[in-house]
Amino acid sequence: MNKSDILKAAKWRQAIKHFDPTRKISDDDFNFILEIARVSPTSNGIEPWNTIVVQNADLRQKLIKVAPGGVSQLNTASHVVVLTTKRASQLRPNSDYIKHMSRDAHGHSAVSFAGWKQIY
Repeated sequence: MNKSDILKAAKWRQAIKHFDPTRKISDDDFNFILEIARVSPTSNGIEPWNTIVVQNADLRQKLIKVAPGGVSQLNTASHVVVLTTKRASQLRPNSDYIKHMSRDAHGHSAVSFAGWKQIY
């Protein structure tokens, strides 16, 4: 693939407004998509998000209240994925979450955040 192909792919945009409800992503393909999202790299490996798959029709209808622009997609997509993120306060250097990720997920036994400058 050359630079021109990459640039062309990056510029291509299409917002799907309605899905064919008779078609469904296979379980194998969908699980692969979720795994790619799970292992996607983040800054410092802190993975500040949660991935929630919503298949229940009643829950999809409740989502419309907070995502009214997605009515058609919520009603016709074979799979709905909601991404949530940590609050800014949970991502500050001395937060319990960052300390946990540093210590438990990355094995750093002693981390000093005293010299970090916060820009929040």
